Amino acid sequence: MSRRVEVRVSQQRVTATVLDTGEQACSHERSFAKHRTITALEHARSLKILRGERRGVQIEVQQRSLDIYDALMA
Repeated sequence: MSRRVEVRVSQQRVTATVLDTGEQACSHERSFAKHRTITALEHARSLKILRGERRGVQIEVQQRSLDIYDALMA
């Protein structure tokens, strides 16, 4: 299930709000660390659970010709 979110970034925080419900999807302190990926502990735990539940399940991913993206950039 995909949901559309609005992301707001300030000098201190990054927040995402679900557009159709107004639910706050996340709110995190902003980091300016270069070349680093920072994952919130609660997100890492949720991802671990989701990956465990989906083992052996094939996720269908739409594949498109790269020409579509070339046309959009022209």
